[in-house]
Amino acid sequence: FAHNGKRCPTSHNILDNSKLISEDCKAKLKNLLDTYYPIEIDSTRSVEEKLPLMVEWWTKAHELLVQQKISKDHLALAVRESEAMLRDGYQQFFDHLHQISVPLLIFSAGIGDVLEEVIRQAGVFHPNVKVFSNYMDFDES
Repeated sequence: FAHNGKRCPTSHNILDNSKLISEDCKAKLKNLLDTYYPIEIDSTRSVEEKLPLMVEWWTKAHELLVQQKISKDHLALAVRESEAMLRDGYQQFFDHLHQISVPLLIFSAGIGDVLEEVIRQAGVFHPNVKVFSNYMDFDES
């Protein structure tokens, strides 16, 4: 979550803050965040009240991202240029589980493509690692 007192980017932040996203799109995503995040964390609202609004939020955000025509090969650059990092001790943890053949299952509400790239760039995306997440759909272009 944080490193040296500074919040680390989420998989969504990595993409939203990258050069892959236009300034206009960034402004629209920020507007959505400012509108919907207070609803998400509002403890006075019921889940039933929040749920359609959260679906509305991610639907609008995903439509904006699709308009950016992001290519899969550009995700690696976005991760490399971000301040993303794994928790202290990740290398020993991932490597040890790999050495003793224990599956490492990661469940994330983030963007699986981005999360996998963070793990890959950290050099610990071993065959025993499986990420369960939301994945982007790419077409042939």
